[in-house]
Amino acid sequence: MRIVDVASDGATLAKDRGFLVDLRTGRRTPLEDVDVVMVSSWSGSLGIGLLRWAADAGVPVVLCDEKFHPSGLFLPLVGTLAHPSVLADQIDASVPAKKRFWASIVRVKIAMQAQALRLFSLNDASVRKWAKLVRSGDPENREATAAAAYFSLMFGPGFRRGRDSAVNRHLDYGYAVARAATARGAVAVGLHPSLSIHHSSTLNAFALVDDLMEPFRAVVDAAVRLHDCSEEDLLPACKSAVIAHLTGLLKINHERIVVADAMRAVAAAWRATLREGGVECPSIMFDEAQWSPTDTETCG
Repeated sequence: MRIVDVASDGATLAKDRGFLVDLRTGRRTPLEDVDVVMVSSWSGSLGIGLLRWAADAGVPVVLCDEKFHPSGLFLPLVGTLAHPSVLADQIDASVPAKKRFWASIVRVKIAMQAQALRLFSLNDASVRKWAKLVRSGDPENREATAAAAYFSLMFGPGFRRGRDSAVNRHLDYGYAVARAATARGAVAVGLHPSLSIHHSSTLNAFALVDDLMEPFRAVVDAAVRLHDCSEEDLLPACKSAVIAHLTGLLKINHERIVVADAMRAVAAAWRATLREGGVECPSIMFDEAQWSPTDTETCG
């Protein structure tokens, strides 16, 4: 997975034959290598030809706000997105099916969080135990209970999500990238990103994406901790470090697979549930051969 990060004001991106080109710097990236275009700058332009190519190729273009939360996500409306039969399946999905699949997502997410802690030689018992207690629909919100214990261990007892901090800025950036990549996986298998499994806000146009990306948040968390992204500003080195791990390998049922393909596999599992029933979120694990964080590395 290749993420083009447009962070400098004044950048002008265009399509030139088989390349994405920054007309200001002359930097050229083969279009076939591009999976996500992230725009966090406050001025610049994107060529119409580039946007048309992105729509045809199913490549998301993400506009971020000052906190690196996605404020806009450009996705194709034709091709694989929302085949009428799949759209009907999503609309007609039963509450029990949604609850069962959501519980499987939560169990996988907690397992990933526990493994992330073990990668850093941290005791995961206070997180891992909650996975076995997740019931259909997670009515006791074991997800939140596990997350509270997990973040306290991963980033220290004083850390809180939602507060303004260097770590949270880097997490928000990484989650935005993961969200875009998950959206591409969902669209690729024909799912409509607004029709959710669990997240239910009527203001969230990508509620299904937020459901499907939950297991992959731990990949971003581990990348941020591994590279000690504690600088107040989002340094290019830290951005690159986070992105690098989102282009790495995970394991699904002990088979090594790139993160983007793992995201698509989770989306495909939900689509299979809609058609066949009885399918759960696949088991996902870190590929520990790529993750040996005995010491953290300082970005910048």
